[in-house]
Amino acid sequence: MKLPIIICLSTAVVLTVLALSRPADAEDTELDAKIEKLMEVTNMTAMMKQMAPQIFRQISLAIRRTNPSIPKREIEAFSDEMLAVLNDALPEFVESMTPIYKKHFDVTDIDAMIAFYETPTGRKAIRKLPALMQESMMIGQAWGMEIGKLAMRRIKERLREKGYKI
Repeated sequence: MKLPIIICLSTAVVLTVLALSRPADAEDTELDAKIEKLMEVTNMTAMMKQMAPQIFRQISLAIRRTNPSIPKREIEAFSDEMLAVLNDALPEFVESMTPIYKKHFDVTDIDAMIAFYETPTGRKAIRKLPALMQESMMIGQAWGMEIGKLAMRRIKERLREKGYKI
């Protein structure tokens, strides 16, 4: 579980170093500004702040599992501190996202996305996407569990057919 987090953090650091080590030209600076505007228009930082309670809940559960003697109220007392850490780290996160956007989109793409997200439909999508994602994740988890059970039944059946005792 820790390895994916370490890989993500390492990747973010490497991407940031690579982005900062390149000399910026006028076109690059314009693209950076447009990417920043796209992130503002899509409320990326606001969405990250909305995710903070969910992230904190996961951290709290992990702490409680590894240290069940710590009272729940003690862990909950740290929610404000975690929110402060998140707020402090958001500018760095946004900055580290710029090279990723540059890798996948050119200036025409970014302009088109900004234009879309500034329309009524785009603004609606921005408002609705967090709830859509949350509901989709819940359905996806339930679906994945059902598919996993079905796959295990089939695997066990095939192994029994071959004479294995399961």
